[in-house]
Amino acid sequence: MSGNIDNNLHAFAPRFGLAYSLNEKTVIRMGFGISYDIGVFGSNFGHAVTQNLPVLANQNITASSSIPGASDNFISAFNMAVGPVGQAPIVVPSNGALPLGGPAGNVQPRMRPTSQVLPAVGAYNVAVQRQLTNTMTLDLAYVGVTGRHGFNGDGPSYNLNPVNIQNYGLTQQGLISQSQRQFYNNKFSYPGYIDPSTGQTLMCCNGGIMGNYFGNDASSSYNALQVKVQQQMSHGLQFIAHYTWSRALAFNNGYYAVDPAVARGPDDQNRAQVFVINLVYQLPFGKGRQFGSNAGKWENAIIGGWQFTSTSNYSAGLPFTPSYNECNSDQDVGVCRPNVGNLAGWSMGGGSFNPITHSVVFYTPQVLGSSWLRPTSGTIGDAGNYSLVGPRSFTTDATIMKNFGLTERFNLQFRMDMFNMFNHRVLGFNGNQGNTCIDCINNGQVFNNAGLVTNLDANVPMRALQFALRLTF
Repeated sequence: MSGNIDNNLHAFAPRFGLAYSLNEKTVIRMGFGISYDIGVFGSNFGHAVTQNLPVLANQNITASSSIPGASDNFISAFNMAVGPVGQAPIVVPSNGALPLGGPAGNVQPRMRPTSQVLPAVGAYNVAVQRQLTNTMTLDLAYVGVTGRHGFNGDGPSYNLNPVNIQNYGLTQQGLISQSQRQFYNNKFSYPGYIDPSTGQTLMCCNGGIMGNYFGNDASSSYNALQVKVQQQMSHGLQFIAHYTWSRALAFNNGYYAVDPAVARGPDDQNRAQVFVINLVYQLPFGKGRQFGSNAGKWENAIIGGWQFTSTSNYSAGLPFTPSYNECNSDQDVGVCRPNVGNLAGWSMGGGSFNPITHSVVFYTPQVLGSSWLRPTSGTIGDAGNYSLVGPRSFTTDATIMKNFGLTERFNLQFRMDMFNMFNHRVLGFNGNQGNTCIDCINNGQVFNNAGLVTNLDANVPMRALQFALRLTF
């Protein structure tokens, strides 16, 4: 059963890899591959089949709809002993086609293309590895990933019929409604079906009826320079250090169906620069070590067997999109961005903690007219999607452990784990945290916490310690 969906017979997924040794200490590697995914949450069948009419129907039962004059706050919608009023069956016509929004035009269906669209990823890289010493290597690599037929934003669906900002002025003058600026406004009619709200022939498609389109039609890209230095265990020390300088571009789902260029910008989950170092150090004390190699049993039990490990991460901030206070007077499409002016006078960065407001100033909003400008009414500002970057992140997780050799069969390990060891605060200001309004200021007073950090990053807690004993035998 195809579900009236044409199959995709072009999912060719080649792989290619090459390694070439320039000399005893230098190797060049490169690779390329294409991968496909079946999609999730209905982007390929799934919800699109199981959560649409006539398989699944919506039923809303209230006391006021079944008992004239009843209050929903005081009267039960139905009696559990009797049960609710049965759902009227959905009658499927002989041609098998139901109105997109259901017979009453009040259902939001799960929609998908009429051809099989598989998300695809093309990955490619070129790397040079150089042996620096007998125990240390250096890797320098370019890594690229191109996504095709993927999601817009972080979810599988988007609104296929959003309001276009074109003719916004006519709506403001009362000459046309907002829904008349939707591309699919009354594009189709369904003879034989009556819209209960108008008494006329049912039309399609207004409101949010087309708000769940599983299109798999967005692209994405990732390009990065990656540097790695790796030290194998030598004199009790080993480490691996990574540096990544990257740029990731994607689309969000806000205005994509009207103008993809407005929805394109940096990926909101990518930190453009990341440095990570992981190390393991066996302290040089105790039997067989540099110091105390002739220690006795009890002396070695105290000074020997200690090990320290840590992982430190220093990263650039997450991107966010600037907004402005007057945008609801200039547009009604949900895209609130100013125009970019002269940014020479605009600065951002974590300030001092204010013990009274329990906040940190990341930036101070400015009156429109210099760094930021107000767009003409009925236009979208030219500030890019996710064009600003939030506070940096620095964390170190570490472990101190001590191994006790009790007998030949039994060993005991004590360990103390330290999360965010230096108790460094990571400020929460990004696309999901903080008010990004750039002009929310009046007579020198900032309002609505614009530009203020009022919480820590949701994913980075303050210092936490964990102690454990582990017996192995």
